[in-house]
Amino acid sequence: MFNIGDQVVYPPYGAGYILSIEEKRFIDKKEMYHVIELLCEDLSVFVPSKQLSSKNIRFALGIQGMKNELSTINVKEYNLSVHPINKKVNYYEKILLTGSIKSTFGIMAAILQKKRRERLNQTERELYTKFYNFLLSEIIVTEKVNQQKAETLLDKLLIELLNQ
Repeated sequence: MFNIGDQVVYPPYGAGYILSIEEKRFIDKKEMYHVIELLCEDLSVFVPSKQLSSKNIRFALGIQGMKNELSTINVKEYNLSVHPINKKVNYYEKILLTGSIKSTFGIMAAILQKKRRERLNQTERELYTKFYNFLLSEIIVTEKVNQQKAETLLDKLLIELLNQ
């Protein structure tokens, strides 16, 4: 499925590269592992190869792939009054675990719309930051840019989404 050097996203940690594919032995059982170097976490993780899909690990999208996803988002589907963030943090954390670009952008847009109307509470700001950094890591990996440039690109995508 994934090869060494592939750019991947490991929800909720962010984006990185397949560093290696190794066979490891634990308690007389051999198993293949994909080693993922997570860029923003400065961490390498060993994921059993047979669990890659159940962990929602996917290929990283570049800016163009993200733009394609944006065109399918209806921000009205992400109504924060139905699922208030301060009362449904686990609901939103589970969405982040799916690694869905569409859902991540949709929720971020809903939070930004709320921010236009009123002040965000601490939980909403923290969740927004977590989602933002998740997408930011994907842009840094796929576009091979520094954090400042990635922030500029992500902010443009969010403005584009809010103006749909």
